[in-house]
Amino acid sequence: MKHAILLKTGVALFVLAAVSCKKNETTEPPIPIDPPVVSYLPVTVYDDGMPADSFVYNDDNTVAKLYYYYNKDTKKYAQTVTFKYTNGKCVGMERAQNDVVYQTDALVYKGNKVTNYTTYMGGRKDSAFLTLDNRNMVTLDGSKDTLRGSDFESMDYTEFTYANGNLVSHLHQHYYKDNGSSNSVKGEATYSYDDKANTLQYFFAVNPYIAFILSWEEGNMFSTGRNNLTKLMVVSTSGSVVKSTDTYKITNIFDEKTGLLSKQQLTENDKPMGERTYRFIKIK
Repeated sequence: MKHAILLKTGVALFVLAAVSCKKNETTEPPIPIDPPVVSYLPVTVYDDGMPADSFVYNDDNTVAKLYYYYNKDTKKYAQTVTFKYTNGKCVGMERAQNDVVYQTDALVYKGNKVTNYTTYMGGRKDSAFLTLDNRNMVTLDGSKDTLRGSDFESMDYTEFTYANGNLVSHLHQHYYKDNGSSNSVKGEATYSYDDKANTLQYFFAVNPYIAFILSWEEGNMFSTGRNNLTKLMVVSTSGSVVKSTDTYKITNIFDEKTGLLSKQQLTENDKPMGERTYRFIKIK
């Protein structure tokens, strides 16, 4: 099982995350975090018995470093993300492969907007834009505005819809026209959940930007809201033709003693994808 590492790709990364811990002026109460998940943080995630993701924490439970792409031959992780914070808010990231930095990200907050400025190895630069609601949930990734040049047009955005503290659907729209040729791509997804408290809820609440990095291109297979994801259905359309309809199912297994999520069995269109297991640490 692999997950996408770029913030912006040909299709959007589907997330449920408050990118800023800063509180907006609102009378709407924050989404509560259910006990006992507030007492635990994941330290290692395994895919089919092999380490997939590993986390090192700061004293305030924010992630200091994320390690992924474990090499079983060298027994080392190939990729590292180092997070930078100001007053508990993520303001930047540094990504390295085999200890060589290849990308830096700077996050700039203004009202309900977040801009991610990226600098790649070699000096190429890029930017991405997020819009938050009054609970600091991402409602729009990108912009609905059409960019126009002398011989091209383009538009790329993803809208997110929430209910009961969970991401329930998203709509991704991508359009471009270049030198007389054009294409439009649409991706629609619906998410289903159980009624149990999500063990990872506190982890994502304290470390919201992690969701972008752990997401796959197809969607976010980690539960980031109040409950545990059980199904993700993705419909992809090119022009007016449906290209694919894919259904991902997750069977969540909980530890009998602690009640924490311990294992997930995943399928794609009823074919086994693999098994994910978790190792947690208790917050001191």
